[in-house]
Amino acid sequence: VLEIGRGRRRHGARGMGRSRRTPAGSGMGKAGKFPRLALAALVTVATVVVFTKLQGFGVRYKPSDRLEGLSVHQKFRLFDAYIQSHVFETSVGRVPVLQDLFREFEKLRKYAVPGLNLADYDESCNGYYQDSLSDAFDVEHYAQKEEDVKVNFFKGGAKPCDGTHRHGCCFAKHREDACLCLYDGRRDLVSEVLDPSGGALQAASRMARSLALSKRSIPEYKNLQDLYGRVLMNLGLHEDPASRRFKLLIYVKNLVYMPPGGFLMWHTNRYDNDRVSYRLYMTSTDVDGGSYFKYWSEREEKFMKVHDFHGAVRLFTNTMKSDEEAGEPKYLWHTVASETAHRFSIGFEILPDQIIALLDSCGGCWDGILATLKE
Repeated sequence: VLEIGRGRRRHGARGMGRSRRTPAGSGMGKAGKFPRLALAALVTVATVVVFTKLQGFGVRYKPSDRLEGLSVHQKFRLFDAYIQSHVFETSVGRVPVLQDLFREFEKLRKYAVPGLNLADYDESCNGYYQDSLSDAFDVEHYAQKEEDVKVNFFKGGAKPCDGTHRHGCCFAKHREDACLCLYDGRRDLVSEVLDPSGGALQAASRMARSLALSKRSIPEYKNLQDLYGRVLMNLGLHEDPASRRFKLLIYVKNLVYMPPGGFLMWHTNRYDNDRVSYRLYMTSTDVDGGSYFKYWSEREEKFMKVHDFHGAVRLFTNTMKSDEEAGEPKYLWHTVASETAHRFSIGFEILPDQIIALLDSCGGCWDGILATLKE
């Protein structure tokens, strides 16, 4: 086990004193060397194929020209090699197909609460918040916590909380530990924030100190789903809009308002990938760099912090290629935290063919991917 932050101790009301380290057998540290070598070989082969095709082309050519002759499948192999150790990021201004969706998403900023800091409303999760800010965390603890929240609390048909409650699941718990945070701070979240929102904001996440935008209460929700469906069709999806599969694809995976003091705990989403592991996220923020997405890079063997900016578009996968030694998939450990920003995020699932169509439509997006693979 590779230890990170050796000697540091957790501060806060919950879980005080646990050591922080990265997991053995997940590729974090020496246990992952063979899978990384295999990945490096794949990247090398893919890069040779592409850059052989690039001979005679200058850097001024469009990415679509530079990849001329490659099939969608070949392009996706390149993207997949990249995404195994990176989170792809660009600006919505470079992706015209997403701009109508983003404009509708921006309207949600009207639900921001000026001066709100969630640390004033909860003390129980301060230790978890500090873990998200730091570059060290107790992997075994978080793995168990994620399994409890996603799987164990539902065994035998149990419901840990009432998800239909107007204030959100965390104020209608059937068990005390249903949510990570207790909202036990010096100020009252219900009377000061949730009730004044008219039902638009809820304390619904069982793994975060953040506010969900109620899908039942905000009028923009259906428009967001419909617009994402239009995005997928413009990216070449051939699916009956009335079909169950189409409705599952346009389902909003996450619609979250994270004020300062908010965070999403370290997790992998390993229990959420029944259909597809690839995610498309967009972020709207009032303070560029005031919040961020952080993940452990398998290939780089270090934490990567990706600062948010208004109009950020990200693609990533929660599930990596199988570990060739253990024969099991590896997962992306990641967290989100806001220190000074009022951060809004929306997330969807996206299929491989639509990822490639999106990248092909994005000015300069392939250049960054190919440069990274060449390195």
